[in-house]
Amino acid sequence: MANNKVSEKAADEIIRRVSNENINTKNEAYNIKRLVSKEFSIPLINDSELYRKSKLRVFSRKPSRSLSGVSVIAVMTSPAKCPHGKCVFCPGGVEFMTPQSYTGEEPAALRGRMFKYDAFRQVRSRIKQYYILGQTPSKAELIIMGGTFTNRAWNYQKNFVKDCFDALNGKRSRSLKSAQLLNEHAKHRCVGLTVETRPDEINDKIITRLLELGATRVELGVQSVHDKILKNSKRGHTVRDIVKATKLLKNAGFKINYHLMTNMPGSNAKKDFESFRKVFSNENFKPDMVKIYPTLLIKGTELHNLYDNGEWVPYSLKETVGLISRIKRIIPKYVRVMRIQRDIPSFKIVQDLKNSNLRQLVNEEMKHKDWKCSCIRCREAGRNKGDFSKAAIKTMKYNASNGVEYFIEYSDNNNVLFGFARLRMMKNFMFIRELHVYGEQAIIGEEGSIQHRGIGKKLMLKAEELAEKLGLKKIKVISGVGVREYYRKLGYSRDWFYMSKNI
Repeated sequence: MANNKVSEKAADEIIRRVSNENINTKNEAYNIKRLVSKEFSIPLINDSELYRKSKLRVFSRKPSRSLSGVSVIAVMTSPAKCPHGKCVFCPGGVEFMTPQSYTGEEPAALRGRMFKYDAFRQVRSRIKQYYILGQTPSKAELIIMGGTFTNRAWNYQKNFVKDCFDALNGKRSRSLKSAQLLNEHAKHRCVGLTVETRPDEINDKIITRLLELGATRVELGVQSVHDKILKNSKRGHTVRDIVKATKLLKNAGFKINYHLMTNMPGSNAKKDFESFRKVFSNENFKPDMVKIYPTLLIKGTELHNLYDNGEWVPYSLKETVGLISRIKRIIPKYVRVMRIQRDIPSFKIVQDLKNSNLRQLVNEEMKHKDWKCSCIRCREAGRNKGDFSKAAIKTMKYNASNGVEYFIEYSDNNNVLFGFARLRMMKNFMFIRELHVYGEQAIIGEEGSIQHRGIGKKLMLKAEELAEKLGLKKIKVISGVGVREYYRKLGYSRDWFYMSKNI
């Protein structure tokens, strides 16, 4: 929008007419924009500017991208080999000039290649795209993709993450630390940083490095919790590695997202279901989030050779939908199903499991059978109509990785979830591993329909009350760099790579 009084008056007039006439379709809003712009003799005003000024959803495009309260920005690393070799189902790798486990045709991979895997340019591109969609990505959740990030050279890791922060800040800094400090008060703040890696690539040294990078969540390529099935697929790690990595990460305060597969060589639908049941019931596992990935048949993979030789048979679409529907019935309410199905283009997939809307098909199957899923995503306030006035705090206690965890949620009578906190009890202190408030993303400093209305403070107060009741003297929070200022206002201060408070 041109920075002058005429454009400002025109924008105000458009917003006034859209509001007064209860306009809720894009076509109607466009007609008003065109008419007003003509009256004021100015070019058509961009939707993103009108949304920024009014917060009217009719000016926002693809609002679902920020319904969970954050703006996700995926950043792809350059192609590099996995330390263990190659899995039988892996469709990519350096020999194809693609990041390991990616075909190179996925949206994030295409964007990475377009910008020559330059993290700064990738992030700036995504920020620009959010504004084009009429959204302000003030709370960015960075997800570093592309294989085993923790196995890359340490200088590569630091420079890559620094470039991400520089892009959010809109300027270059001399060091990663200075970029992080600048981001604490930036317009686009990093509220969470996720890295992908393998279970056998987690140890104390790597965890310290992850904390230095500002990471808050780790996605582990678990795939299965059965050693024989892992061996059949040449995964190169064991169940013991999964158990160890999960415990180390939780004891350092990280959130954990398991990548889990169905239909791996040597498995079947019954084994798959029992594997998921084990993940959610056995105290050695119990992740905070999961991505469910059916094994896909892609030409050029070793799996395709097994298929040609009759040694592996893919599930049909119907079998896959039925299996995942049964799995979703047993998912605990403290787990979020982040994704169902890989983001691989259908033309790359040989079998009939080409549907990018697999989650939708699963939900329809569950609705048909009158089944319910209690996972976080299925209960989020941004995706469900909840009654804010009838919401209350509810607490769930469970054992995991030789420790005690609490899941404190703020939800209404219909279990619509407005926010939650994940807590882990340590010897002398409490870890707050996650604090999240749902609903459409509200710009930092402004009150939203759900966000910035005191839910986070209520959950933090409940956590502090619980810590005091349990006789713990301190609370530590694994905080995204861009959320440190929020915790400072609640009385927390820097404590190594964490934010902490004595109680």
